This record gives sequence, C-alpha cells and structure tokens, in this order.
Amino acid sequence: MNRNKNFWLTLGALLGVLLLNLFVGQRAQAELYSFDFTYSGDSLNACRVGEQVQFVSKITNTGTQADSFYVSLYEYPATPADWWREYCAGPFCGDSTTTLIAINLNPAEEALVLLDALPRSAGQGEWKITVQSKNGGVSKLLNFYLTARQTPVTSPGGLIVLILFIITSSIYLAYRKISRVRQT
Repeated sequence: MNRNKNFWLTLGALLGVLLLNLFVGQRAQAELYSFDFTYSGDSLNACRVGEQVQFVSKITNTGTQADSFYVSLYEYPATPADWWREYCAGPFCGDSTTTLIAINLNPAEEALVLLDALPRSAGQGEWKITVQSKNGGVSKLLNFYLTARQTPVTSPGGLIVLILFIITSSIYLAYRKISRVRQT
C-alpha cells in the first residue's frame, strides 16, 4: 500500500510540475509577443475659404507582432455641407461615405494617415480619427480642428470694394496730373 501511495504522490508531483511549467511557459510566451502602437500628429489649423489643408498623422506598430489596424473617421459636429474632405490610411483612401479603413503593419512599420479638407465657405470643421488594434484591442484617438475664414479680397463684396478703390484712385491721380498741366 505504501508503494502505491508513493507512486500516486510522485505522479501527482510530476503532473503538478508539468502544469506549472506549461503555465509559466505560456505566460512567458505571451509576454514575448505584444500588440501595441503609437498614433500621433498635428491637429489644429486655420485657412482661408478655398484653400486646401492637409493634416498628417502617423501610426507606428510598436508591438512585436504584425497587426491589423482599423482607422475610422467621424465628424462631430457635421462640417458645412459644401466642404470637401478625404482621408487616407496607408495606401487606402476614403471619401465622405467611407467610415472605416483597415491596414496591416509589421513590427516597427509605420503608416501615414492623411486628412485633406477643402472648405468652400467660412466655418469650422472637427473630425475624430480613431485607430484600433485588431489583436491588442487598444484604441487611440486624435481630434482635428479646422477654421476657415472668408477674406475681404476673395469675397464678392470685398472684391467690388477693392475694384472701386483702384478705379477711384486712378481717376483722382489722373485728375491731379491734368490739373497740374492746365496750371502751367
């Protein structure tokens, strides 16, 4: 009976060591493989109406494994209806109907995220671009703000005032030159 008891104790100890080794090995392997990334870029700009602006940001896979990243664009509040915008993540681009782009990056690989906007009227635009790691589950967000202002020279009213000022100044200078010629 003593021999049978020793057999089961030895078998239990070996099984325990085996399970412990398996658990520690899996944990070490999980620590060896990580999924992480950075996402950074410029986020504030101002321009004149009719001037195209580009925001540049970058995703860098800082993990030890290849990963897929989902890039999403949201407008909040909605930009003026006559504004044009497009965004690209790596080689893929989307317009106002595209809300999600997926890209794959190897470890240490980078991808640019570009947001192009062309305001056709004065106002403000605000966009949020979210990048989410498929395997790591981590999500990071950047806000982008653009203010477009109408300038007097490009507005119809300002242009008319400028033309009238130039014509009036030209007539005045011509009148002064003619009146000097008459006096001599």
